[in-house]
Order: sequence, then structure tokens, then C-alpha cells
Amino acid sequence: MKKRNIFSLFTALLFLPFLGKSQTNTEKEWKIIDSLIGKANQPKTALVRVNKLYQESHAKNNVEQSIKALAYKYTLDKRVTDKDESENTLVIDQALVKPINALERSLLWFMKAGAYVNYYNRFQYKIQSRNDTLAHKDSDWATWTLKDFQWKIYRAYQNALDDSVALQQATIKQYPSIVQFGNVNELRPTLYDLVVNSAIDFYQGPPRFSWERGSNSFELKSDSVLRPLPVFLQYNPQTSDSVSVMGNIISLYQRLFRFHLKQDAKDALIDADNRRIDWVYKNLYDYTLVDKDSTYLDAARYLIQTYPNNPQTLQSVYMVANYYNLLANKYNMKKEDSIYQNKRITALSYIDKYLPKDTLPTYGWYNLAILKESITKPKVVEITMEKVNMSNEPILALLKFYHLPKAYLKIVSLQTAQPSPGFTLGDSLILHNKVMQQSAINFPKSTHYQSYTTEIKIDPLPVGQYLMCLSSDEKSKESRVYIGFQVSDLAYFTNNGDYFVVNRKTGKPIEGVKYELDKKTTTDPIDFKRSKLVSDKDGHIVVRALKKSISNYSSNAYIFKGKDTLTLRDYSTIPTVTETNKVENVKKMDSEELEEEREDNMKMLYFTDRNIYRPGQNIHFKSVVYTKDDEDSAYHIYNRKDSITFYLNDVNNKKVDSLRLKTDDFGSVSGVFCIPSNVLTGRFSIDNKDNSDDLSIQVEEYKRPTFFVEIDSVKGTYRLNDSMPITGTAKAYNGSKVSNASVKLHIQRTARFPYYWLRNSYYYSNKKLLDTVIRTDAQGRFKIVFKVTPDESVDSASLPVFQYAIHADVTDNNGETRSKQSLVAVGYNSVDVQWNIGEKAKLLSINDVRAFVKNTNGISVACSVKVKIQPIQQPKNLLRQKYWSQPDVQIMDSLTYKQYFPHDIYKNETDIKNWTKESPILETTVASDSLLNYKGKLPAGWYYLEANITSPEGKPLKDIRYVQILPEGGMPLTDNYLDGFN
Repeated sequence: MKKRNIFSLFTALLFLPFLGKSQTNTEKEWKIIDSLIGKANQPKTALVRVNKLYQESHAKNNVEQSIKALAYKYTLDKRVTDKDESENTLVIDQALVKPINALERSLLWFMKAGAYVNYYNRFQYKIQSRNDTLAHKDSDWATWTLKDFQWKIYRAYQNALDDSVALQQATIKQYPSIVQFGNVNELRPTLYDLVVNSAIDFYQGPPRFSWERGSNSFELKSDSVLRPLPVFLQYNPQTSDSVSVMGNIISLYQRLFRFHLKQDAKDALIDADNRRIDWVYKNLYDYTLVDKDSTYLDAARYLIQTYPNNPQTLQSVYMVANYYNLLANKYNMKKEDSIYQNKRITALSYIDKYLPKDTLPTYGWYNLAILKESITKPKVVEITMEKVNMSNEPILALLKFYHLPKAYLKIVSLQTAQPSPGFTLGDSLILHNKVMQQSAINFPKSTHYQSYTTEIKIDPLPVGQYLMCLSSDEKSKESRVYIGFQVSDLAYFTNNGDYFVVNRKTGKPIEGVKYELDKKTTTDPIDFKRSKLVSDKDGHIVVRALKKSISNYSSNAYIFKGKDTLTLRDYSTIPTVTETNKVENVKKMDSEELEEEREDNMKMLYFTDRNIYRPGQNIHFKSVVYTKDDEDSAYHIYNRKDSITFYLNDVNNKKVDSLRLKTDDFGSVSGVFCIPSNVLTGRFSIDNKDNSDDLSIQVEEYKRPTFFVEIDSVKGTYRLNDSMPITGTAKAYNGSKVSNASVKLHIQRTARFPYYWLRNSYYYSNKKLLDTVIRTDAQGRFKIVFKVTPDESVDSASLPVFQYAIHADVTDNNGETRSKQSLVAVGYNSVDVQWNIGEKAKLLSINDVRAFVKNTNGISVACSVKVKIQPIQQPKNLLRQKYWSQPDVQIMDSLTYKQYFPHDIYKNETDIKNWTKESPILETTVASDSLLNYKGKLPAGWYYLEANITSPEGKPLKDIRYVQILPEGGMPLTDNYLDGFN
């Protein structure tokens, strides 16, 4: 069920036909007006009648009809006049001079907020590039900055809610003409609900969070904002930023909750609190809570337990169940101790416990039903295979399935390639083409409701185009996926229209292969008279076109010989004949054609004398013009015959000035633009009318910095969970101290892994540990103490080092802000041992290798290091890398797999960590950062290196590397596996 909220008033402004039913005494007049607007298309005549109706309604103190008429008037004015948004909104301002009563005043301000919001949403990218300027006009929205709109929207909503009592007493049922009803009317019982929820919806929109700026900006730091409703209502957001987005959302929610608690409107209360919990959970800083997830669950469970019989709490149940459902996505089968394997079973237990079978469905009920079906329904998720496969050879494919005991495979032959058809086309192709293979595939039993991948064998097929369908049911079309593929013995290499065709299995050139365009994708005939469209003894095909108009022409193409046809991958670019790629003599372009070609390919590079300008300053710019043509494949300077018109554009992309310039002998032009003094600052641009190249320029009222910030280096040794002091200083360039300055400190933690062979993931989230504001003392110094806590989600066995990024923004009493960053590292051990080579190094000699020991902040430490070197044996058979990751489960045993796919990897055979180690050839102890000085000469091949130390904490540490010693001459040995090719 789609949750259809009631339309707000300003939404109705944009969709006049959607306004509610009229009252009986004016119904006939509104029908005439709607007919004039719609069928008759006479908006001016309709506006006359609307104005009359507005005057009558206002005279009778009829708020409902007055607001509806004003909404029509506002929209029709925009259609029949050339007024901009600023002028058009004057109709609302005029009505605000003498409103009928407090209710109409609130609704008028609500409409005005809607007008601001609509304008902002349409032009937000332009608005965000504007800065404060003397050109600001309160009557012209085109001069308003982001801060202006933020303040105007905030004030409009605040004014709309000034007389909350009038809105709270007005139920939506009393005003059917200005409200469109949906299917969840009980969630917005009053006009007060409409106004407050509309404001919340706007502020919670993603672009609005960029409004939070400055040292006074409010942020979600307190855990009270996510806790159950009684705790949340006691929370008092402390901020001096009156227009804070975050602070406004919290305040609006609290006002709404108190109203519904007073009215005992449980449905609306529960719905709003579900929204609050979900929004805060997504936006609350992680560092605020030790366990944000459990607090989120507690808040949702509070509603379930407090209102057990209210159907709106089913959405709370859904939030809990879906939390566990999403948590299950973290399951990693390759990690044996994964705690996420059974999380969907937990989700199902919540659904089965609370989902009623004999109740009127609600929004939450439908969400739970859909979630249950998505968890329990077996399905084929995806098929992956090579786009082209060899004929008469078994074909390997990777299947991804979910909670599926059996799948049904069907392959049909096609006349033309269909790489990934949709369901409708796929169903038709499967039904109306010859079936080549059909079988059932049994999967290992699973009760965890998780997705797994496995590999299957497809029996050999003759050359041709094919479509494979895999479905979860033999007869129904419920869960099915399609993939198209080709079987061909032709393969090719290409470079700018030169094709070399070879046998896909042997690599030998093939003579007599023809090239042809797909007529279905070719709109214009192309002249190939200077091409060789049949391969020679070297398998060489030459594709050239004479018409310069198709220089970048692309189309589907084929190469074929006999019954074997290969569709060239993606699209094939057809180059034109040039001096460097022509096949035989071709007549050159005449001078007029050549000039036209150069004009079409003209490009420009821009240069300016600085990166940022003030209003009133001159912009000195230079542009270099260059081009290329079909007589020459290289770019070169272009001395254009005609002059070029350049434009200076302001932040609204309006032309401010223009210059007409002529290129010199070196293809360059120079000019000067003067930036107007009274202008909106922000991003300006220079462009020209002859091509699309442009240059962005920043115009700001900037000042030279007067002070700088320093963060002191951390002294002493610290371990995890210790309290670490961070100190710094703000100093003026004239030598004075910057006292009583605001210091906004952020400390963020990340993890790095010095031992690559211990990590089990390449991603760990950053987490903010501290976000506070302090002040400098009389000496300009500041100090903060924070606890260097580890990330408990990172396995300590992987020996991570936690890096704490310290960022300080210092703002003096004049409003100038300067920043500084510093980095501190703390690990489970105070030192690390590292080889001075990469994970897989290729060297001529082992004597260049050394092991060094450093502390977590990169300072060398003297230490004895035990080293060991062992030769390792690589696989004897030639293996190729997979095009996909290692499957989770195998339904083929290794013998069967190797029988059909002897050159493919079954299970990590090419992983060097799995190769057999021989007896050590060196075991010794050396000083850290010393050369090994191995006296013998190691044979070419792969070797395992291990360095061991004991940390000051008494823990054993080691680092390992794999090194390939190269033979004399330095050419690397060929590994017994292929990286793959096209």
C-alpha cells in the first residue's frame, strides 16, 4: 500500500485540479472556473471570476473559500502575466495586510513558505553559489543568497505557527475545499498537523543539511534525541543558531508530540515518532552513543510496548524487523564466526509475532507483509558469464541464488544478440525460439535466508547467439533472470579501425573473415571504398570511411565467416581516412572543407592572472585556440579567420560583459573583463559563443589572513583507552596573541592495517569521537583532553593502528576563521615491524631487502629482528583468473570441475598464500633497518620472507612478504596463471 499523505496547501498551488471539493453554495462557480482553466484554456477569464469570488469570500469572512480563491489567483497570475516569483507573491502579502482571522493569517504564511520552498527547490544550485553582496534587494528573490532563503523560510513557518491554537482547532474535515484527502487521514487530523509536518518534510530533505554552518550550528550530539519519547520530550536543544535546521526539526517534533499527547491522538503521535526515530538514527553522529543501534531499537520497542493494540505501531515493528534484515547483509560466508548469518531469522520472528491476520491493513502492515515475502521468497538473483564462449567446449557460469533449493535452466538460440533483455522481451524470446538445453539445478540446503553464489556447467553449444533463462519455478514466471551470450571461435583485437581476427582457442590468424555493419543500427549509408572488409592471411581487416561527417560514427557491427558470426563488443567506432591511417591514396580535402573541419573541432584553453577576484577588479585572461582535422591526426594551434566573442557571466549565468577578439599567429587571444562593483559574489564564468569550452572564476569579498593556527606535537607515549591532551596556539602574523577566540575541535578516528595479511576487509568506517567548541586563553592557547578509544568492530587480532585526525577551526572576534589539522596514531602495540618492499615484490637480489621497526607515529626504533626466507612452489598447471569472485559454495567437486575446466581456478589455487613452502634457506637475526647480506645467489623464483620481533608490551609481532627473484637480465618469470584478455 502506498502511503498517500494529505496534500499541503502550497502543493495544491501547483496542481489546481487536485484541490478538494467545494462547498455547495459555490460549487457551480468553481466548476465554471475549472472548465475555463482546463477545457476552454481561458485563464484570463478564469482569473476575473476568481478575483470576484475572492472578494466575496473575504467579505463574508469565509476562510476556506478565501484561501482557495487566493491559491487559484496566485497560480493564474503566473500564467497570464510576466511577473516573476517575487512580484507574484505580492498577492499573498496584500492578503496578509488584513487577514480575516488568525487562522487565515497562519494559512497565508504557510502559503508564502510554500512559495519560497518551491522557488528554492527549482533554483537551489544557483542560490547555493551566491554570496553576500551589496546588490541584495529584499523585493528581488534573484538577489537572495542561501542564508536569505534560510531565514525567509524559517520566518514564514514560524509566523504560520505563531497562533498554533487556531490551527489545532481546525480539523481537516472542516476544510474539504483546500485539503485533498488521502488514505491516512487519521495521521494528519488538523491543519496544525499539515503545517508542522510540511515544515519537517522540508527541513529533513537532504539538501537542507548543507545549511548547517558556522561555530554556532546545532548538531545532533545528545543521545536523548534518539531515546524513547518521554526522554526525548525532556531534551532541550542548546543552540544560539535560531535558524538551525537540526534544531528546528527537534523543536517541531516536540511541539507536535505535546499537542498529540494532550489531544490523545495516538495514531498521529505514533506515526510522527516513528518518523523522528528513523530520521535521528540516520543523522545522529556515531560518536554520541556507545551503541546507537540498541538505542534505536529501544525507542521503536517503546512504542510497541506502550501502544500494543494500536495498528500504527506495526510500522515500529517494521523498523525493528527491517533493522535485522539489513544487518543480515553484512554476513560474510568466508568469515566462519560471522554473527550476521541468522539475522533474518530474528527479523521473521518479529514479523510473525506482531503481524496480525485479521486487522484492517495499515501502512506498517503492508511494509511488514512485503518484508516477510522478500525474506521468505526463494529467488534467482543473478547470472554472470563470459559474453563470448568457445564452441563445442563446456561453458562456466556463476549463479547467485537466495533461499532456493532448485532452479530451472533453459537456453534458446537466437537470430541476433540480446545481451540483457527485459522480462517482456525475454519471455517472448524464450517462448518462440528453439530450446537448446533444459535442466534442473539442485542447490545446497540453507535455512539462513542468505544469498550464495555457485558455479554451474553448461553443456557445449555450436556457434551462434543464445539466451539463457534461470527461474525458481519450472512453470511460473515469478523469479527469473535472463542473460544473452555468444558462442564463437572468432576473437579480435582492434585499434582505431584496424581489426586482427584470430581463433579464440589457438590464437592463430584467420583469413577470409568479413566485416559488416548492423543495418538495424545504421541510419545513413557509409562509403567503405577505401577499406578492406575481409581479413587477409594475417587476420587483418581495415575499416575506414570517406565521409568526414561520420568521424565519430558508432554502430553495431559483425565479423563473420561461414556460420560463425561474432557481434563486436558494445559499439564500434568507424574512423575516417587520414594521412596516417589511409589504406590507399585518397583525395585530400579542399581548403574550404579543411577550414570547416577545423572549425568543428575547435577547442580552447583558458588562463587567468589569479584564482579569486573581488568585485570591481579586472580579470586578465588569455585563451589558446587549437584544433585538429582529418589531414592530421595531431592537435595544433588554430589561427582562426573570424574573431571570437567572449562573455563574462555572473552567478545567475547572465551575461555581464562581452569582448570580440581575434587570434594572433600563435592561436591566442588576450582580454580584460571588469567585474561590476555591486554584484552578487560567487561563481562567475567566461565562455564564448563558438564552442562549449568555459572557465569558472570565483568572485569574493576576501581578506588576507591575519593569524594562523598551530597544533602541538603529542609528547609522551600513549596506549589505547588513555586520556590524551591536545594543545595548540592561535598566533597573529604581527606577533600578538589571538585571545578569547572560538575553537571548534573535531577528532575523527580511522583504522589502518600495517599487516595486510591479517586484515579481513578493506573497509572500516570513520567515526567522529569529539566535536566541541572551546576558547583560547589570554596567550592564544587552547587545550582539550580526549580518550583514545579503539574501534571495537575491528578485530584486534588484525593488529590495527588507530589514527586520530585532529581538526581545529579557530574564529577570532572579527569573524575570521583559520584551520589546522594534525594526526596521532595509537595501536594495540607501540611498535610495528615492516619489510621495505611491497606485498608482492620483484627483485634482482635479496640483498636490497631490509626490515625496519617504527613506532605507531613513524619514528624508527632500534630492535633485533629475526628473519626467515623460504622458497615456495607455484602451481604447475596454467590457470586463468576468474572473471568473478570465488563462489561461496561449489556444487561440482574438484575432480569434475578440473575435468571440464582444467585451466580455471577451482578454489584459490593462484593465491600465493596457499602455495607450498619449502625448507628455509635463511634463518638469522639482524638489527632493524639493516641489509640481509645473503651471501649466496638465490635461483629465480618466488620466496616467502618473514620478520619477527617482540614488542615492548611483550607480544610477538611479524610481517611477511612474497618476493619474486628475477633471472639475469631482469625479465620477470611467467606466472602459471593468466590475468585474462578480451
